[in-house]
Amino acid sequence: NRNKLAKEYIKNSELNQIFSKERGGEKIGFITAGLSYAYLSEALREIGVEGTFPILKLGAVYPVEEGIVTKFNKGLEKIIIVEELRPFIEDRIKIIFQERGITTKVYGKDIFLSYGEFNPTLIEKVLGKHSSLFGSKKKDFDKRINDIEDYNSKLNSIAINIPKRTPNFCPGCPHRGTVYWLNIAIEEEKKYGRYYVNLGDIGCYGMASIFGK
Repeated sequence: NRNKLAKEYIKNSELNQIFSKERGGEKIGFITAGLSYAYLSEALREIGVEGTFPILKLGAVYPVEEGIVTKFNKGLEKIIIVEELRPFIEDRIKIIFQERGITTKVYGKDIFLSYGEFNPTLIEKVLGKHSSLFGSKKKDFDKRINDIEDYNSKLNSIAINIPKRTPNFCPGCPHRGTVYWLNIAIEEEKKYGRYYVNLGDIGCYGMASIFGK
């Protein structure tokens, strides 16, 4: 069974790591992975509570190795899952807990958005909005939210006139020629009543719809 072999490999590796498990006195921890871990770490550092809460960083998000999850959960009453987009990790943690009768409260997409990209400030704002979860550290989260609001207020009061710059391909990019001739072909097709819809990602291909206009 490949799934079983994968879990055994993950269990015996150092892919999954627990940070700060022995520090702090709050019975709440975080489970995260990838870039979200970096964002979370920076957010906690900015709030001033770095090292206070235990963090399980999953180096392998599938399959989730149950052993380290149950080990991490010992002594905790609440766990916050920090992950972008859909609740991939959250669903698996909840399944593990349900199968083992673990009653630890799991927070995830009930406090975080299931769309868009994360960044440290976004995480700070979400955690600050739910500062009551953090017991004696609540004041640290509240203070950070006030600091962010004060900063944004001062920033918005500054009038900055920045010249507008239309997105463009990098000099020498081979996509320049491709998109140029593609747009010419599309314009020619319009003469015969044939229309095309440009679909692309959020990066270079998305600029194909405006290039040359």
